[in-house]
Amino acid sequence: MVVRAVERSGGQGFPLARDLSRTQFRQLYRGRPAGRHATGGGASAGHPGAGSSGVSNALANRATVLHYRGDHEAALRENERALACYEQSGSDRNVAITLRSMALIEIDLGRFDDAVARLERATASFSDLGLQMDRAMALNCLGEAHHRAGNYAAARRAHEQALVVSNDCGSRFEYARAQHGLGRVAKDQGRDTEAAGHWEEALKHYAALGAPEATQLAEDLTALQRTIIPPQRAGTPG
Repeated sequence: MVVRAVERSGGQGFPLARDLSRTQFRQLYRGRPAGRHATGGGASAGHPGAGSSGVSNALANRATVLHYRGDHEAALRENERALACYEQSGSDRNVAITLRSMALIEIDLGRFDDAVARLERATASFSDLGLQMDRAMALNCLGEAHHRAGNYAAARRAHEQALVVSNDCGSRFEYARAQHGLGRVAKDQGRDTEAAGHWEEALKHYAALGAPEATQLAEDLTALQRTIIPPQRAGTPG
């Protein structure tokens, strides 16, 4: 159904968001919130394209389908074509969105340096444009790229920035993603108690939003909590 919805969009980014359910859209567009804040693969929400813009949006939407199907190299090629169109037309927001989309594909391909470079460019652009929710999304993606590359300090900084930005702009979902990411970093560094605290906070917000991420995180948190040895009380025999 997800693929059919993308193909029915006819290159229009915003109709794609309307065709997908909240859960499907969030699963398809990793790093993007559902509902009224959703945007297509490279199209600005609320501004369906026409002419060359429609072609760009069609390319970006096709790239999303290819990524969803696991054809990452082809998805990158289509996004590169869309990116060139957006850059030529001066559509700065769509350029940044497409950079973020390309970075997510590169993370899946293990090309972390390329992903980081694109996300740093996207984050700076969103900041210049005053698009704080988009900036929070990009920062969380940046944290994931650094984490996957084993750069824990950089991952932590990115997620901490996302925490602040998402709180300021009122994005509860990106706030949860930032807490989730901070928990992953802490866990991989052996700080299980800290990780559990971040995950508890993330789970609270995911659950309140009805986000599908809540199910897996609840399982991961339960498993983690079983490994944490409670501190010994004073006077308790050792």
